[in-house]
Amino acid sequence: MPGSLVKLVSLPHMEYLVSDRAHGSVKVVGRGEVCIRGPFNMDRYFGMKEKTDAVIDADGWFRTGDVGAWLPDGTLTILDRANNIFKVAQGEYVCPDKIERAIARCPVVVASFVFGTTLNAKLVAIVVVGPDFAKWCAAKGVDAANRVDATKLLLAQVKAACHEAVLMGFEIPQAVTYTDQPFTTDSGVLTPTFKIVRNVAKKFYQADLVRMFKELGEEVKI
Repeated sequence: MPGSLVKLVSLPHMEYLVSDRAHGSVKVVGRGEVCIRGPFNMDRYFGMKEKTDAVIDADGWFRTGDVGAWLPDGTLTILDRANNIFKVAQGEYVCPDKIERAIARCPVVVASFVFGTTLNAKLVAIVVVGPDFAKWCAAKGVDAANRVDATKLLLAQVKAACHEAVLMGFEIPQAVTYTDQPFTTDSGVLTPTFKIVRNVAKKFYQADLVRMFKELGEEVKI
């Protein structure tokens, strides 16, 4: 595009840095959020200064929300989205934040981490349960010491909460793993403002995520 300027800006919380020299086995010359500047850019969102300031900085760079990488031949490839929206195998886009808010309706859920990939049709979730989980299970006629039955009960509750939130079928997790250990900033799973760092959470719970996909009959590489 003649007249355009393009640069990448590091996203440390997603582990995309302009100093990166590889993306998996692919050689790159930096990764980060794609920012563009030029006469073709819009000036602003009409009457919405706050929204404008969120995407256009003082120097006129427009933050696209796309995560990209420069390749050695000078071309740009798109890798990800900075706002955590991702696509599943059937081509549908998923917003994990929305699903996690729905799961939070469950009375025993403290927090959750919803995960999926472009190669998998189903979603899975890590669910943090509260101290009353065993008591809640007992009230439902399930012994919490039986982890298989307790997981089935929790999954049913998660699905019910998602249906209540009017989520689409592809947005509803099909497997869960529960833990009573909260997400923390010390582990790197949470930012100082208590938002999930998804790349870190993916690695932290890698074994559980892989196991759940295998139980669903799907393979996944994390």
